Amino acid sequence: MIVYGIYGLLFLAGVATLVFLSVGRVAEGGLKMELPHFLLVFAGIWVLLMVLLAPSTVLIMLAVGFIGVVLVPLAIFLMIRNEVIRRTWKRKKEVAEVAKFTRTVKKNPGNVVGHMGLARVFERYDRYLQAAQEYHIAAEMFPGQESGYRDRLAEKEELMRRMFAIEQKKKTNICSQCQARNRPQQRRCSLCGYNLYKNAFEWAWKNTSMGSKISGALVVAISLLYLIWVPLTYSLVLMVMWLAVIVYFSLPVEPFISD
Repeated sequence: MIVYGIYGLLFLAGVATLVFLSVGRVAEGGLKMELPHFLLVFAGIWVLLMVLLAPSTVLIMLAVGFIGVVLVPLAIFLMIRNEVIRRTWKRKKEVAEVAKFTRTVKKNPGNVVGHMGLARVFERYDRYLQAAQEYHIAAEMFPGQESGYRDRLAEKEELMRRMFAIEQKKKTNICSQCQARNRPQQRRCSLCGYNLYKNAFEWAWKNTSMGSKISGALVVAISLLYLIWVPLTYSLVLMVMWLAVIVYFSLPVEPFISD
């Protein structure tokens, strides 16, 4: 009984440490790893320790069962939730920046050179070109002020165009059939419809971050271990876990922004 009590205290101490570190993430110098990834790492380490050090298979069954039923589904749910929140937040932020930039140009069209700093925050070049049209409209509305900044605007536009061309070569997939440039998240060429990837697994692998790959591998390993140690009556839980892994791996790394 003393040995079982010691292992029970160790387990509670591990859970308490997990909660403490997850809460401490918000503090400066706290945990840098995201909570879902940390949950999976904690689950893997705990299973390994229980298999190596536990005095009986009962404790191993309890530990693996708790991890498979509670920790792993919770981690997968938090991953998907964080990904959705991240994509929604980035999209709202970009829309707000575009609206703010447009309002600034309309309110003070003469200070176009000062507005160039705001234009640099845009990740999408077509948004910048759209805003650049405001410069020319402002120059036509105020003909007495265009002589100074129109030349500088043209130079900055050319510089931005060259920088964007370099970045596009790094970040886009070039179709082998028509040489058209496509986003990394696209499965088919937007011009000719040619398949840019051999299959869905290659597409998911190349468009998934390293942290997601490690998390998925841990989920697979823990699921297999859970399947070995726990009776097959928990097959429904395993099915839901695998489905969540497939859905999470199919999510693109970068947020989708419509043209």
